[in-house]
Parts: sequence; C-alpha cells; structure tokens
Amino acid sequence: MHYGAREAEVISVNKSTNKQVRPQGLNTVKLLKVGSQSFGLSAYETMKIAEHLYLRGYTTYPRTESTTFSSNFNFKEVLQSLKEHESYGEYAADLLKNGYDKPRKGVDAGDHPPITPVKAARPGELRDAEKRIYQYITSNFLACISKDATYTGVRTEFIIGEEKFKLKG
Repeated sequence: MHYGAREAEVISVNKSTNKQVRPQGLNTVKLLKVGSQSFGLSAYETMKIAEHLYLRGYTTYPRTESTTFSSNFNFKEVLQSLKEHESYGEYAADLLKNGYDKPRKGVDAGDHPPITPVKAARPGELRDAEKRIYQYITSNFLACISKDATYTGVRTEFIIGEEKFKLKG
C-alpha cells in the first residue's frame, strides 16, 4: 500500500469568545479528586500531604466540606502573605492593588472554611508532591477571587481527499 501525501483544503475557520467560570472554594473531596486525577496520588497520600502542609502552617485545615468563605474571611491577609511567593507573589500583589472579586457562593457545611494557603512557601521548603498540592491549593484560592477567564476558541474544518476533519482549540 502506498499512502501518498495529499493537500488539505480548509472549509471553515470559526472563532468564538468563551468564558471559564472561576472555581468555588476548595473542599476535601475536590482536593482528593485532583490528587488522584492530576497527580496520580491515592486519597491517603493526598490527605497525608495536605495534613502535613497544615501542621507546618502553609494551609488551613484540610478536612472540610465547605466551598464557600464566611462573610468575615480576611482575603487581604492571605493575599498579603502570598506577596512573597516567587510564583504567585506578583499576581497576589496585583489583586491587592487592583481589587479582587467576591468568590462564588458555595456550600457552607458549618465545619471549616475552604482549604486555603496561609503563608508563602519559600524556594526549597516544599518538594515533589507536597509542592504540587500546595501549588494547587494556592492556584485554586487565587482563581476563586479572580475574574472569570475569557479566551478565544478556534474551530477549523478541513477536508483531505474525501475525509472531513474538525479541530477545536
């Protein structure tokens, strides 16, 4: 068999503006799911790391079903503490300077607030999975109080021979 090179003919290109809604506060179930799906960790490993981060003063208590922040939660204090972080510091400072959005309403289970960073981890203080879990907790928190993301999606349809193809990006 010989598969010769063929030219593709573009049928259409469509652009659209899309919106990604910011997340709610992080609860234990979501953290365990991300630990498993994104980092390949068992629920036990993820919880052990989260508890270790809490005991060392990097995050709030990791066992919570709440996804909403109390009305008196001090977002400025958390952002102030993150200003020193090498990766998130500039972003946290920008939110402090230009304002942050009120987080989406979630569930208040009456136990503990959502899992939140408490202080900036300095380079070399956290390693491997511990660092990834901390980064996820911090990213989720910052996303909670940021504007919803907007992005441009592109859908391209083309044909090669008699086969039609669709690409989304």
